[in-house]
Formats: sequence, structure tokens, C-alpha cells
Amino acid sequence: MLVIDANIVLEVLYRRSRWKESKELLDRIKRGELSACMLQFAVHGISVMLGKPELVSTFLREILSWRGLEVRDLSVEEEVVAAELARGWPRLRRLSSLLLGQEGRSSYREL
Repeated sequence: MLVIDANIVLEVLYRRSRWKESKELLDRIKRGELSACMLQFAVHGISVMLGKPELVSTFLREILSWRGLEVRDLSVEEEVVAAELARGWPRLRRLSSLLLGQEGRSSYREL
């Protein structure tokens, strides 16, 4: 299961440099081809950035229709575990890149 960060959605909304790749990923989740989760915190952050209530409502209705998406709310205890895991993430990512010979890759596919 993939974890979708707010930046993936914002990449598409603001047509940033990797918006096409991000849109492809989100479309696959929408169709149910991929399973993913997004934290409630990320959903709230995107809503705040959208600002206008009508845009927020449209965004929320849209993600409710995504077949492969599950929105999760973490307890404080789960946040602690996530923070502990994240502390080791850069080292783990470097190691996997070296082992797989994929240094420099930056794509959701590498996960």
C-alpha cells in the first residue's frame, strides 16, 4: 500500500514539474488499480491550501470517490512510531538505492 502525501496532490493542482507523473499515480488510485492511504492531516492541509469552501467541498467529494484510497487518522501513539520510523528512512533509502543500483532515482515507483 502506498502512502499519499499532500505534495502529490499539490503537484497536480499547481501543475508543478512532476504533475503528470503524480496525476497518473492518483488516477490509478482513483480507478482502484493501486491501494493507497492518505492521512487525515494531509487532507486537512490540502483543504486549507485550497481556501475557498466550494473548492474544499469539491476536493473532498472527489477523493471520497477514489476506489483505492483509504483516509486514515493516526493516534498520538501511532505518530510516535511514524516519527521513529522516519528517523531511519534516509539511511534505509540510501542503502536500498545502493543495493538496487538506483542512486539518484526519485519516483514513487522506487518505493
